[in-house]
Parts: sequence; structure tokens; C-alpha cells
Amino acid sequence: MKPKIKKSAKKAQSSANKAIAGATQALFNEGLACHQKGLLAPAKAIYEQVLESQPTHFDAMHLLGVIAAQTGHYLLAVTLMDKAIAIDGKSAMAHNSRGNVLKELNRLDEALASYGRAIQLAAAYAEAYNNRGTVLQELARLDEALASYERAIQLKTDYAEAYYNRGNTLQALRRFDAALASHEQAIKLKAGYVEAYNNRGNALQALQRFEAALASYELAIQLKANYPEAYHNRGIALHALQRFEAALASFEQAIQLKADYPEAYHNRGNALQSLQHFEAALASYELAIQLKPDYAEAYNNRGLALRGLRRLDAALASFEHAIKLNSGQDFLVGRWLHTKMGLCDWPEVADQVGKLMTAIAGNEKVATPWPVLALSDSLEMQRKTAEIWTTDQYPTSTELPAIVKWARHEKIRVGYYSADYHNHATAYLMAELFERHDRKKFELIAFSFGGAQRDALRERLFTAFDQFIEVDNQSEKDIAMLSRSMEIDLAIDLKGFTENNRAKIFSYRAAPIQVSYLGYPGTLGAEYIDYLIADHTLIPQASQQHYAEKI
Repeated sequence: MKPKIKKSAKKAQSSANKAIAGATQALFNEGLACHQKGLLAPAKAIYEQVLESQPTHFDAMHLLGVIAAQTGHYLLAVTLMDKAIAIDGKSAMAHNSRGNVLKELNRLDEALASYGRAIQLAAAYAEAYNNRGTVLQELARLDEALASYERAIQLKTDYAEAYYNRGNTLQALRRFDAALASHEQAIKLKAGYVEAYNNRGNALQALQRFEAALASYELAIQLKANYPEAYHNRGIALHALQRFEAALASFEQAIQLKADYPEAYHNRGNALQSLQHFEAALASYELAIQLKPDYAEAYNNRGLALRGLRRLDAALASFEHAIKLNSGQDFLVGRWLHTKMGLCDWPEVADQVGKLMTAIAGNEKVATPWPVLALSDSLEMQRKTAEIWTTDQYPTSTELPAIVKWARHEKIRVGYYSADYHNHATAYLMAELFERHDRKKFELIAFSFGGAQRDALRERLFTAFDQFIEVDNQSEKDIAMLSRSMEIDLAIDLKGFTENNRAKIFSYRAAPIQVSYLGYPGTLGAEYIDYLIADHTLIPQASQQHYAEKI
């Protein structure tokens, strides 16, 4: 009879264990339901209760770690996830979660190892590939990051976040067209993907499609009205479109939403400087630097504002600090050397100029064209500098269709483009020339982007042109399109690389023939400037080889 009693006891014990396990699982399910509803505190309490009765309950331990991460307790989260992995080391999900927490702790190499283990355990784990990509991107291993996102997308073709992250990596690799396509796919897959609209705008801006970028930022702001980054990026696009007041307002909105936003203060300074509010710009750069003491670009632009205020000593110090922080910043060294010359600070200048010329010969972006006219009398170096600057700042645009010669007009339509239609040296030199055009053969149109400064010379110029068009608030693209719509035969740039120029107008082809004259007698180094008007005194025959334009 004893064996029979023993069997009955075992059977009863087994039934009791099943009942306990069933009750524990029911309790866990209750906690999971709370967790899924975002009720973290009750979910946490229930998971802890489950672990009291069943200390090796993997799901309760893992999800307790997830709650710790969700509430910002990352060290505790790692401990709990390590315990979960000790219970079940073959859970790819737990390794992936652990990687997410280690990433938050900036323990990137450990995070990478966790994602790698998750992928070993589950080769088709798209989320782990995506998360692995984000860590590789932070480690600046961009090609590997891209490959990881590509694999995530292969495994999960409707994975919007992977397309978004892939777009960010492509942008970092300067593959802007591909980045744009990736962000657009993310938006297509996930309606209202606000971050993708913002970064789509960034890709468009990198492609210098500023109007389209602006529209993308506007959509991001419509979706999320308190999105400081979108306001900031919108401001950058508006600034590029020469809409400085609107840009300023957008930067102000970004700062209102995020008071500790150094980039917004910096770019607000740029907008103020474009409006020639140099003191206000200086104050904005100072705030950016307070928030980010190693902000090399802010020191650089602070130097430009100080130069605008004719405070050359302070400007030089600001440029020197920018160089100390980042000596490779584009076009900075040339500004620094030019400022030293303005202060008659000659020691070591010759040696520094030599180094500058070597860098320019190596195609480095170390100086803008204007300072190099004073720093070197080498026409070869002046042309090289202009070509580097034009390629970087005003590359040939393909946004507008290729231009063709218009049908012959009754009069040749000549457009003059300048910011100097007022009491200015260019206007004094040009006024009589404008007046002496043969009006039977030529129609003259002034495109003015120098502000509506009213003086006697400007009034005289009004009568010298058949049309006088104010284009201050229009983008370079819009000005080019206006010129095309008016069928301008000959577009003459009177600014070149001098102050307040709008050289980018001509990168869009404002007219079938484009000419540089008077304001800047050096070469612009641009394939879209066909001619430069000069004489043999200004440009002797032997010097013509150093000009990109026909003379």
C-alpha cells in the first residue's frame, strides 16, 4: 500500500505546483497588460511579486529591466537584464534590450557586442541590426552602419525607422540624393514621421534645394509644434534664401522652446550679422559660446562680427581661438591672416602666407578669394582660390532646365545685378555708362539687392534704366527664374566676390550669356561666367590664362 500512497502524494504535489505556476503566470499576464498600457508603477510591482514566488521567471526579470530603462535607471536595468540572461542566455530579445541600455550609458563597444550576440542567436532579427547600426554610426563606422541598416531593411521591408537611420548615415557619408530617398521612404511607410520630415529637410538643404527643405521643415512643425530642431533648421533654410528677418524669428522660436540650444544662438548670430546688426550678433555668439565653450564655428563667426565692428584686435583673438579649437575649419586661416595684415602685425606673416599658398595648391578650403588678392600676387593662386570657393559655395546648379538663347528681341535685354545702386563707388563709376547705352538697341534692367537706400545718386539711376527691380527678399534661384521669365539676353554681375554679393544667382543661369564687370576684376573661377570685361592694362595678354572667363 505504501507505493500507492507515495504516488498519490506526488500527484497532489504536481497538481499544487501546476496551480502555483498557473497563478504566477496569471499574475505575470496582469503585469504585462499594465506594462502595455504604460502603467509602469503597477507593472513593476506585479513583476516583483512574480519574482518573489518564482525567482527564475525570465520574462518578469527581463521586463523589470525594461521598466528600469524606461524610467532612466540604466545601471539597474543592466543588472536586471544580466540576471535575465543568466536565467535564459539564449534570448536574443534580452541581449538586444541590454544593448539598448548600454548604448544609453554610452558604453558603445559593450552595446555593439550585445547586439552582435542577439544577431548570433536570431539571424533574422531586424531590430537588432537596426540598433547595431545606430551604435556603429555613433562610433563613426559609417559604412558598417549602412550595411547594418541595409540588412535590417532586407529582413523587414516596411521598417520605417531603419530607412530613417539609413538616411542619416547616408547624409553623414555626403550621399545626399540617396539620403533624401531613404527619408522619403521612411515617411511613406510611417505617416506623420516628424523626425524624418526634419531630416529630409536637412538632405534637401545639403542639395541646396532650400525651398523644398523649407517645406519639409514646415511639415515637421505642423506635426509637432514644439520641435526646436525643426525651427532651427527652418531658420537655416530661410537664411540661405536671404529671408533674414524670417530666419531670425525662426531661431528665436527654437531658443524659446530650448533655452540651452547653442547652435540656435550661433545661427541667430549669423542672421543678425546678415542684417548688419553686429552688436546683437556678437551677443548671440557669446551666448552660444557660454553654452558650448569649445564651439569653434561660433568663435570664427564672432570674429567676423567683430571685424564688422572694426574691432580688429578682438576679431584676431577670436579667430585665433577658433584655430586653436579647430584649425581645419573651412576658410578660417585666410581670415586670420588677412586680419593680421589689417593690424600691420607682420612677424611670421610671410611664412604663414607660404603655408597658406601650399594648402591652396593642395585644393584645401583655407581662404576666401578676397583676402588672397591682398595676401598673394600669384594669379595662379588667386584663380585656384576662386575655383575652390565657387565649387564649395556656388556650384553649378542643375535645379533649373538648361537655358537656351531666346528668340531675337527687338532690343537686346541687358540685366545689371548689384547691391550698390546708391551712394557707392560702383554707382559713381557706372551712372554715365548706364545713361549712354543706345536705347534704340538696348533695354536696360537693374536688379537691385542692396536695400532701398534713398539718395540723389539712386534717384539718378532710377531714370537710367528701363526697369528698376528690387529683389532684396528674393532667393538667388527666384532672381534667376525672374531673369529667365523676362528673357534677359545678357546678365552682368557688378559684384563678383565683394561685400553683399549674390554670386549664386548666376549658378542657376540667369541668362544665356553671363558677364563679370567692374566690381571684382579678379576671376570668379566659375564655368557659368562666360566673360569678364577688362582691358590690356588690367589683364595683359600673358595673364589671361589665369582667368576662367573669356576676356
